[in-house]
Amino acid sequence: MSSRRPPAAAAASPSAFPFTKLLVFLTLGLIVTSRMLASRAKSSAPSSVAYVVVAHALTYPSLGEALLAALVLYQLRVMEVACGPSKYGGLVVCCGLIGYGLEAVLGRLVDVSGASGLHPVIFSLLVGYFLDVPRQSRFSLFGVGLSDKSFLYGMAGWLAVVHGGRSLLSAGSGVIGGYLYWGSGVLQRVAVPEGLVAWL
Repeated sequence: MSSRRPPAAAAASPSAFPFTKLLVFLTLGLIVTSRMLASRAKSSAPSSVAYVVVAHALTYPSLGEALLAALVLYQLRVMEVACGPSKYGGLVVCCGLIGYGLEAVLGRLVDVSGASGLHPVIFSLLVGYFLDVPRQSRFSLFGVGLSDKSFLYGMAGWLAVVHGGRSLLSAGSGVIGGYLYWGSGVLQRVAVPEGLVAWL
């Protein structure tokens, strides 16, 4: 992604942002599924390690948090429309791997487990949103200078602090992962195959 690219039109067709739709679907669909599985698990054998890891990485602990995360992801769709689904898919994969890896390593160092959900992915994407998507309008509220991007930053800020140190660890890992991605020309060349994009 080149720096300061213009944002895409908000009215773009949903076919222009398939990975955004997938992330939103996972965010909202998995919390419902996890609630159903949790109710059944009370009388069954303990969950496998793989299930626990996937649930931690993708599932939010509350519906309200999942809804807010889904809204943030949907607002970030301008990046997918601007750079194309194939490139955006590569971005999500790279930032997810880096962000979750950092979360695990830093969590061991400070003895804090990260918050459940897509925090590392979301905050990695927010780095690109900050760097590449210019402000379209500015305004003042009670003497404080704001822009059309401030509302999104406010929602992300709440996600970063809602679970204290746990969510700050996950958000911080995502931010570091995002800057590592945008600072690497090699990583920015990673793209998802067009065949997979077409399937989505």
